[in-house]
Amino acid sequence: MQSAATYSSLNRGAIALDRIRTRLLAWSSHQKGLRTFVVNKEARIAGLSIGHASVALLATLLCPSLLLVLGPVLLGVPHVASDIRYLVLRPSLARGFGVWIAVFSALLIGLRVVELGFLGNPAFARVEIVLVIAWVLGALAALEGRWSLPRFGVAVATLGVGALALSQPTLARLVFAHAHNAIALAVWYVLFRPRRAWGLLPLGWIALATLGIYSLGGTIPERVGAPEWFDLHIQAASAWLAPGLPPEQQRGLVLSYVFLQSVHYAVWLLFIPQDANARPGSATFCMSLRSAWRDFRPLGIALIALGMLTVGVAACIDPLTTSAVYLFVTPFHGYLELVVLACWAAERLASRSEQLLQA
Repeated sequence: MQSAATYSSLNRGAIALDRIRTRLLAWSSHQKGLRTFVVNKEARIAGLSIGHASVALLATLLCPSLLLVLGPVLLGVPHVASDIRYLVLRPSLARGFGVWIAVFSALLIGLRVVELGFLGNPAFARVEIVLVIAWVLGALAALEGRWSLPRFGVAVATLGVGALALSQPTLARLVFAHAHNAIALAVWYVLFRPRRAWGLLPLGWIALATLGIYSLGGTIPERVGAPEWFDLHIQAASAWLAPGLPPEQQRGLVLSYVFLQSVHYAVWLLFIPQDANARPGSATFCMSLRSAWRDFRPLGIALIALGMLTVGVAACIDPLTTSAVYLFVTPFHGYLELVVLACWAAERLASRSEQLLQA
């Protein structure tokens, strides 16, 4: 009864937003330059992604510290929820696969929480890498069908990369912190983007912007490219995101991280939800609410709201620490994306091998 009342209240808000949305769409459909984006889904997603990347590029150059702190605080919990929704709740997973996801996500979160009291101890990084290796291998084993040569190859590659990571566990963690933003782009294009050549335009623009920021970020005058927000100077961020590098390379790497982090959030909150929707039009707010309520159920919605409230309250007290703790505790969702890609690669390669044998 209480959940029905909650849904009714949320739906009233969605209806009000849909009224505004309808007026905006009606106006846009009569504008020559905007009509294509209203009626053509592919043009709309391409335009939104390129536009967002352009705004994120400008914001990265002007206020990177602001993005680095407020991004996780405002969008961290919703984007992790979207990650779980489209990779775990939506697909029809084998029972064993879902169990592996739940168990290893809980173990990785718990390990990071415990590590907060023992920062600097490399033993935690080693345990984490071992858990991720076991997660990938367990997920591969949980896939339906017999072990094929491609699946065996992905498992061997996992062991090889894992052994390399275990030789430098702290460095491996740092590399993954940067790589996981790009992994979201891989998930988007591999699992959700339609196979059209011009659909690569957003990816090309994002890659070009990232390369430009990394190459030229260190030469941007500090008064323009590195203002201080929330007592976080870009040089302080460099100490934990790019330790040991020359100053110019540090700033370039940190700025590229900030830019890709912003793109990462947009991928999960804007672009994957639109590509995952089979309908040509964009979902209304009421439709989105109904879909989210069905996927997460009332308990899931309550947990998401509680997470956002907890992070928001903590950020009002100390935004910098809140952002840092969030980023430290939640890498499990990046590993989830990696596991899903590994399983996709194994199945895709196996499928192509079968097609070649039948040809």
